[in-house]
Amino acid sequence: LRGNSDAGPSLSDIQALMDAAIKAEDFDEAARLRDRLRELRGNSNAGVLDCNERFYQAFRKSDMRAMRAVWGVGDHVQCLHPGSACISGDTQVMASWEIVFSSMPPGQGLDVNCEQVRVHATSDWGFITCVERVDSDSGVGTLAATNVFEVQDGEWKIIHHQAHGIQTMR
Repeated sequence: LRGNSDAGPSLSDIQALMDAAIKAEDFDEAARLRDRLRELRGNSNAGVLDCNERFYQAFRKSDMRAMRAVWGVGDHVQCLHPGSACISGDTQVMASWEIVFSSMPPGQGLDVNCEQVRVHATSDWGFITCVERVDSDSGVGTLAATNVFEVQDGEWKIIHHQAHGIQTMR
């Protein structure tokens, strides 16, 4: 995984591997992966990490459809992009991501990787703190980020993202 360098395969990765095993008629492997998925889906930390990875995958690819899929809905949904005021409500948050993505060259995302990922989750909410490394033509930016998640309709969704620049620690 690129986004969470300390994590194992995401739930999405394991699902894809299971689908491939079924297609290849490797039913023993498919059953093993099915059992692993069940185990991880019952683990709140794994669910939060998986949602976080899907958020950063959408960010890296400038994929608005995937970004919409990972965000929750409600007036309590918030985003604080670096240097911006707090954006509240899922409609306004999605509009802010459209602006972010439209500022990038077509078909290009950002090379964003998470380090120092820390997760805490209960059965229906959780948060992650991490350091984002953003590689661009002008160099590498370092941001501290906090992402908050909640379960909506049985799925983990991000409901708050905040990132701000930090000085590199020595």
